Amino acid sequence: MNFFKKLFSVKSKPEKPLQDEERNSPPNLTLNHSNKEKVNLLYLSEQNNPYLTNLIQAHNSIDTLNYNLAVVWALSLMKKGNEMPSVFMLASFAEPIDALEIRPYINVALNDLSLKEIDGEDAILAVIRYYVMEIVIDNSLRKSLTELNDLCNQYDHGYGLNPFYLLYYAWYDLDYGDDNYYYDGATLDNIESLVKKEAKEWLEKH
Repeated sequence: MNFFKKLFSVKSKPEKPLQDEERNSPPNLTLNHSNKEKVNLLYLSEQNNPYLTNLIQAHNSIDTLNYNLAVVWALSLMKKGNEMPSVFMLASFAEPIDALEIRPYINVALNDLSLKEIDGEDAILAVIRYYVMEIVIDNSLRKSLTELNDLCNQYDHGYGLNPFYLLYYAWYDLDYGDDNYYYDGATLDNIESLVKKEAKEWLEKH
């Protein structure tokens, strides 16, 4: 059985956008003390990223968003004591998550929390800040660097992302024993610290 299905006692999986009467009704799931401990352990690092909420606010503007993060966000709100039915419903989604199915539930939760949607350039910066902060807090550093490299290519090396592009390819060459011609002074011994240094400098400027 899928982890998320084990985590929650769910009578029925949401299949359509919440109506007004559904929004005000208690969801059909509970979170016991044992599962709360699992949530604390599994999502501690994600909750340390202060830009996760901004990332979710930008979800309608992000074509490649990993919607598992919306469930992580809902779980983090529950950990902090939020008992809104819309948050519980969002937390009940299990993998594989369909973007078209989950988006209406995210919109309802954001509305209930009085959080406005982020779009345009602000949405782009929200995505970048999230992955840069993932590097700073040492959470999935290599994966986050890959995301930033993809964003650098997507936005024509704008938004100050070029150092992450250079570090991504420098690390790739170093992994295969090749000479590094992308980032001066980078070696396998220091490249992680260099990625973190660039991440901290990017946040200071943006």
